[in-house]
Amino acid sequence: MNPFGEENHQTIVHLRELVHTFYSSNNPTIRKEVEHQLTQYLESDNAGKLLQHAIQLGDQEFLFFSLNGFYNFIKRRRFSTEIIQQLLQHIMALHQQSIQLPIFLLNKMNSVISYTIAMYILQTKSNPMRVLQSYSSLDLQIQLLHGIYETIDILPYDLSAELQKLMTSFQKEIMTLFIQTNNLSSILILSDAVQYSSTFPKELLSSLLQVVCLSLKNSTYIDYSLDLFSNLFIRASELIEQPFLQMTTQVIQLIILLQTPNALQTLINFSIAFYDSPILIDIIPVLLQYCSTSLENCVDVMDFFEEMYTLYDDTPELENSLQKFSIEYLKILVPLCCIHSFDDESIATRSKLRAGLNCISEISKSLYFDCLKSFLIQNQSNQMIVESICFLWEAVDKLPQELVLVHIHRPN
Repeated sequence: MNPFGEENHQTIVHLRELVHTFYSSNNPTIRKEVEHQLTQYLESDNAGKLLQHAIQLGDQEFLFFSLNGFYNFIKRRRFSTEIIQQLLQHIMALHQQSIQLPIFLLNKMNSVISYTIAMYILQTKSNPMRVLQSYSSLDLQIQLLHGIYETIDILPYDLSAELQKLMTSFQKEIMTLFIQTNNLSSILILSDAVQYSSTFPKELLSSLLQVVCLSLKNSTYIDYSLDLFSNLFIRASELIEQPFLQMTTQVIQLIILLQTPNALQTLINFSIAFYDSPILIDIIPVLLQYCSTSLENCVDVMDFFEEMYTLYDDTPELENSLQKFSIEYLKILVPLCCIHSFDDESIATRSKLRAGLNCISEISKSLYFDCLKSFLIQNQSNQMIVESICFLWEAVDKLPQELVLVHIHRPN
């Protein structure tokens, strides 16, 4: 039984023609007018009825427009519990008919279902996992639950706070369930549950880190694993720091082995969060190896260095580590800066580095200039290298008399 009643056949034919005109016309004026006509209809009470017809007709272009219209329709209104239940039953029934749809349409459909479920659980204070039990596929449950968490970001502030509070109340149950599923794709939900909840169940920390380790060892869902680990240490202020650091040693060692940009960023963020941790000794060589591969990577590592610089005054052990690090970093950075080409992109990259070099010079000014002088002596016959050294020198001090006449190529 269609809760929205029957749609006029001529209207459906007209709307399909409009949709096909929109996709087939190259005339921007026509497309704009057609889109306006469609939007007026799709963002009205007719949107739900239109969805059912679109699926029955098997018209993909028509369905995509209908899904967008329905999504906008439910986002702009606040419904009673009865209407939300009706919408939820309607959209779930449609989903059962749409299994063979292309992936982009299924993803759109799932976004609509997730939003509708979010509205439903807000109205009824229901456990989201009980609502999702009607879906037999665990992967689909994960996709929809992920969509519900993401809905927190797009709701008006009052509803967003209410949904976050509600999801937090079921957090431990959700996390325990997905830890026990032994399905690594569930790591996406575990990451969401940590990120979007206002509290954290400390007793689950060890289990969560084991999930991260297993995922990294199996090289599955690596980026999700890095997200979960990052979300965990972002919440570290709520945790007992020392036990947390002891438990993360294995995770850090596994991340070090990845040698990917996302892994590096995770290591940098972790180092900044736990700058006085002994694990920093293991991380610094990885950063040096990473920055040695390109000038652009040096910029990423400079971001880390600048963050460290703001902290080292209060941490004598860190100051010592940073001085050692800066020696090796400069040995890599100076040749890369000097030998690199002078295209606009590389000049802009050097400029970013130059802006951060004050940190190194402040920590050890003599070290900085000794490194530049040494490289200058080795390459004094190469005008490009001399010019580049001057460019770096100027970052922290006036050029010495013997270098003031060197022309330095700078970005506009």
